[in-house]
Amino acid sequence: MSRLTRRSVIGGLAAIPVAAWAGSVERALFLGNSFLKEHDVPGQVGEIASAAGCGLEIAARLAGGASMTLHAAEPELAGDLARLRPDWIVLQDHSTEPLTGAGRDRSAKAVAEILAATAARPVFVATWPREAGHALYEETGMPSGPAGMAETVESHCADMAAAHGGILAPVGRAWIAALENGQDLHRSDGYHANPKGAWLTALVIAGAMGRDLSKATPPMDTSEATPLMKAAMDALHSA
Repeated sequence: MSRLTRRSVIGGLAAIPVAAWAGSVERALFLGNSFLKEHDVPGQVGEIASAAGCGLEIAARLAGGASMTLHAAEPELAGDLARLRPDWIVLQDHSTEPLTGAGRDRSAKAVAEILAATAARPVFVATWPREAGHALYEETGMPSGPAGMAETVESHCADMAAAHGGILAPVGRAWIAALENGQDLHRSDGYHANPKGAWLTALVIAGAMGRDLSKATPPMDTSEATPLMKAAMDALHSA
């Protein structure tokens, strides 16, 4: 498991100093894998919060291929939760866990174990699908395409949010809208996000946490950012 990445007064990588905020500062702990680690999605969420005038300390446990089951089994997690006392815990499970009954059962069990150790409000990240034509869709029992995968993942995350008083971050829904609008969001492997896909993901997560997306500063040309902003806002409003 990767070491805990800490920001703001928690230490580590550069981030928004707490002293810059006149109001209270919330803490968010992200648990996930390479989907959030690549392009530093948690850091981008923090930047969006900064632009909206909301202090947000970011800490993260991110490891390639990690699932909620692996995070729940990490012996240091309980200590991190006790020490950090986050207001938010952002949960991003392995993208294929919701696609099978066994995976959903493992996910639900692990999430319950994690949340039993914290009073933080959970945000469930409904991850994006593989690109069209990916080999996953040819496997027995798998969705037939991106829309089906996004819908299946979101359904599981919505169930988890309802069960634990959490919030759904409908990332996959936003991705589908953007993809159908001609946006290129995948990396060349057809699996991970490129910078545009990562920023769209950060927008949806920040928006699910109540941050004002209209003040976000895009890391790209406005002509590229505008349809991504629309996709994020539409997904959040329709979820």
